[in-house]
Amino acid sequence: MFRSNCVVNLSPDKKTVLQEAFRVLKPGGELYFADIYTDRPLSEAARKSDLMWGECISGALVWKDLVMYAEEVGFETPRLVTSYIYDVPFDCVKQLLEGARFSSATYRLVKKKADIKPVPVKAIYKGSLTECGHTFELDASHTFEAGIPLEVAGDVAAVLKSTRFAVHFDFEELPVADVDTDKEYEKSVEQADPFAYAVRTGATKNIFTDEQKKAVEALAEK
Repeated sequence: MFRSNCVVNLSPDKKTVLQEAFRVLKPGGELYFADIYTDRPLSEAARKSDLMWGECISGALVWKDLVMYAEEVGFETPRLVTSYIYDVPFDCVKQLLEGARFSSATYRLVKKKADIKPVPVKAIYKGSLTECGHTFELDASHTFEAGIPLEVAGDVAAVLKSTRFAVHFDFEELPVADVDTDKEYEKSVEQADPFAYAVRTGATKNIFTDEQKKAVEALAEK
């Protein structure tokens, strides 16, 4: 398992970072990381701003590109764990951003085991994860209560079965004849949207102090 906090953001070649993480991880391994994402491509001026690089804004990846890159290198569809709207309080840079929004989001990227098939199941959490107790939250869309069956789509089942979490669950396979895999995939992508989740939960955070704001704006005036 790899953990990362706002590091991928600083790389100019994020797909290669994900590719190397996938290569090094064992099947069933996981990249668990938090980073800053945007809802649209940024202008060239915004990308080249030293000021905004320092604030983890210029390096923000479009969240849909994360989904695309992750799947292209071999990961399952990213599982969004949590997110909040990342407030950019600097008047001096807002015009460069051209209306772009930003979110701080945490994702799980899982390297599925090759022998695990993505079939829908009833997943029953045993309540045996020491750090979680009676309730286990896989991601923002899937919370399991001990002993209570929860039907999950094939891709989510594959994540549970592939990872260290597998021994903490019992699984009952469901009929697959009527499963619409395209709709399942579309739903997984929707669940990966950090902006939709943050808006739905009202999660917004301004992580900058007034002193930091003044320092950044003073630097921009130089």
